[in-house]
Amino acid sequence: MGRAAHRPARLLIGACAAVLIAAALSACGPAGYRWISQRYVVRSGDTLYSIAFSHDLDFHDVARWNHIRPPYTIYPGETLRLTPPPNLATATQPAPQAAPAPQSAPSPQSAHGQGTPPVAANAPAPSASNQGASAAKPSKDHAGVIHWRWPVRGRLVKTPDSPIAPKGINIGGHVGEPVRATAPGKVVYSGNGLKGYGRLIIVKHSIRYLSAYGDNSKLEVREGEHVRRGQIIARMGLGPGQKPMLHFEIRRDGKPVNPLDFLPSHK
Repeated sequence: MGRAAHRPARLLIGACAAVLIAAALSACGPAGYRWISQRYVVRSGDTLYSIAFSHDLDFHDVARWNHIRPPYTIYPGETLRLTPPPNLATATQPAPQAAPAPQSAPSPQSAHGQGTPPVAANAPAPSASNQGASAAKPSKDHAGVIHWRWPVRGRLVKTPDSPIAPKGINIGGHVGEPVRATAPGKVVYSGNGLKGYGRLIIVKHSIRYLSAYGDNSKLEVREGEHVRRGQIIARMGLGPGQKPMLHFEIRRDGKPVNPLDFLPSHK
């Protein structure tokens, strides 16, 4: 009778443990990915910017944690840590204040001096309307404030079923509508390798600020190009629910901020 009396208690404890283990494993999904994962294996087409962006990190930190220096070249198969090492204070130096854009991950042949230089995955050739854009440089006013503009004109669209929706805003429109750079800067990512963003453009405006343009049907600029404020950089595509829209984000120090706090009240 004594052993039989303790059996239900053991079953209850075992069931609770199973629930806790299942909850921990569920953190491997999008909501808990950053808590579980401390490493990332570089894939073809990745850049340091895109890796940091997908994990809501500042690329300066990722570079410092992995002892990567300008021009921030990374290679497919290379493993990067996404958390600071225990001996960060003594083992690393602060990242430089000014840094060129990191290169796309080249093939192993390119890494050993063979083959052709790496290019961004799915990056189209610049259109005629964008010729000469490389001469444009990021600019600020005397107070160091970026002059933002709306990338497209349209109504805000809610997409609660999208895991990336809370990180920015969705602006409705029509497929093929021009998407314009919200401020001058340098294209640091042009491709479709980030889950949930479709064809994506990321523009660096300053050491602290990036803007991102997702769910495009066509990309009009390559990585490394300088773009002007208002320049066409992409064409609107379909977002969640097959609705025509642009997913737009502004990042400060790698973290998403509310674009409505930066964009003018008029479009």
